[in-house]
Amino acid sequence: MYNHYIDTFLVVVACGSFHKASELIHLSSTGIQKQMSALEKSVGVSLFERGKKGSTLTGHGKMFLQECHRLIDVSEDILQKTRGLADSESAPIRIGTSLLSPIEEFNRICRSSASLQSYAMQMISLEHELNLDVSTGAESAEISFGIEPNIGAFDGTDFLPFTKYHLTCAVPVGHPLSQKDRLTISDLEGETLYFPSRGNPRFAMAFSSIMRKEHPEIKIVSPSVYYDLKSMNRCIEEKRIVLFLDCWNNIHPGLVNLPVEWDWTVPCGLIWKKDARKKVLDFIEDFRSIVTSPVT
Repeated sequence: MYNHYIDTFLVVVACGSFHKASELIHLSSTGIQKQMSALEKSVGVSLFERGKKGSTLTGHGKMFLQECHRLIDVSEDILQKTRGLADSESAPIRIGTSLLSPIEEFNRICRSSASLQSYAMQMISLEHELNLDVSTGAESAEISFGIEPNIGAFDGTDFLPFTKYHLTCAVPVGHPLSQKDRLTISDLEGETLYFPSRGNPRFAMAFSSIMRKEHPEIKIVSPSVYYDLKSMNRCIEEKRIVLFLDCWNNIHPGLVNLPVEWDWTVPCGLIWKKDARKKVLDFIEDFRSIVTSPVT
C-alpha cells in the first residue's frame, strides 16, 4: 500500500528543512521528524543528513526520491484504472439497433423478465443492418443483432439465437408479381433475385449455391453491399426482387414483402464481443436463461 509519509517526505525535500515543511503542511516539526524517522525505519536506511542549517538527502535519499515520483505515477494510474472500471460497470449496456433489427421480439423478451428489466440499456443507432462492428471504440454498441451463419466473419464474437424468420421476397410496387399474395418457385423463374451479401456472406453463398443448382432459371445477384435503404432504392429503380425477411413488412413503401413457398428460414440473435465487460456478459447469461427455458 502507498505510505502517505512519502507525501511529507516530498515536502521536506522541497522545503529543505523540517521547520519550513511544518509551516507549509501545518504539522509540528516534532511530528514531521517522527514521521521521517518512521519512514527511514520502514525503508531500512537513512534518507536525510540532519544539521543545524536544515536537512539534505543522503545517497539513499536521492535514489528514494526518484523512486517516489515513479511510485506516485503508478499509484495514480492504478486509481484511474480502478475508477474507470467502476464507471464502466455502472454504465448502461449499449444495444446496437438499425432499421432491420428484430427489435420487437427483443423488446418483448426483455419486458417479460424482471431480471432483464433491471439492466440499464442505451440504444445505439447503427448505420447498417444486423451486425456488430467489433472494431469500433468505447461509444460503439456492445450488443447487436446478427444472422448465425455470418458470425464467423467477426473474430472474437459470440452468438445467441432467440428467434427465427422466414426468407421472403420484396417485390417493387408496379412489378407484375407485386399483385400476388404469395409467391411460388415457378413465379420466380426468369426473375433476378437481389441478395446483398456484405455482412452475411456465408448465408448468401449457401443460398445462392443451392438455388443455382436446383433452380437455374432463377438468377441470383449477390453484390458486396449492405442491406440498407440505398440498396433497396436501387432494386426499385431496376425493378429487381430483393430477398427479405418476413419481419421487414414495413421497411420501404416502394416494396411489397411477399411470402414464398420454400423452407428457407434465418436464425437471428444477439452478437457480442467475447471479451465484453462483466455487466454485458451477465446480461447475456440472463437473456440466455430466458430464451432457452422450456415453455410451461
